[in-house]
Amino acid sequence: MVRALALKKTNSILRSSVTDSLDYQPEKATVLAVYKKVVVGVAILKSPEETYIMYLAVKAGWDKSQIARFV
Repeated sequence: MVRALALKKTNSILRSSVTDSLDYQPEKATVLAVYKKVVVGVAILKSPEETYIMYLAVKAGWDKSQIARFV
């Protein structure tokens, strides 16, 4: 399960990248990229069975680190 701190950081990344009204709740189909306890990327899939990516966001300053390629 996603820890409360990671959830807060994930919401922050999604709100700054996607939309302010998005309120993320942990799901089974979520991938987090973490570097030294810092959430630097997040991918939210439609479901564990499908490979459709609903949201993909990378923390500001990490956009040239190819995080999205690995997420």
